[in-house]
Amino acid sequence: MYKYFMKQNKILIIVLLTIMFLFLMPYEVNAYSGGGGTCDCGNGSILLGGNDTDACVDCSAALNDNTNCANQVNYVGTVQISNHTGICINNPANFSNKIFDCQGHTIDGDDSGSDYGIYLYGKSGNIIKNV
Repeated sequence: MYKYFMKQNKILIIVLLTIMFLFLMPYEVNAYSGGGGTCDCGNGSILLGGNDTDACVDCSAALNDNTNCANQVNYVGTVQISNHTGICINNPANFSNKIFDCQGHTIDGDDSGSDYGIYLYGKSGNIIKNV
C-alpha cells in the first residue's frame, strides 16, 4: 500500500511541475526573433495570439532589448494596429539610438484623449520610418 501512495505522489508532482512549466513558459519567451542587432517583431500569432495588443507587447519588448535588438527593429506582423486602446509602444526604457521600421504598417492609438500609437519621452537618436 505504501508503494502505491509513493507512486501516486510522484505522478502528482510530475503533473504539477508540468502545469507550472506550461503557465510560466509564455512569459519567459518573446515572439520577436533575430539577433545580432536587428530583430523582427509583431508576429503575435507565433505565441501570443495574433491581435494588436500582442503585436504591441512583442514590439515593445524587442525595442527594449539592447542585447539582441540594439540597432534596428522591424515590424513584420500581419496585424494593422489601428485605433488601439491605450498606447501601443509606450516609451520603452532602452529605446534610444535605434531604427524602428514599420514596413508600411499602421501603428495608431484610438484618438480618445491620450492614446497614441507610439509615445516617446526623453529618448534620442531614434528613427521611426515607413509607418
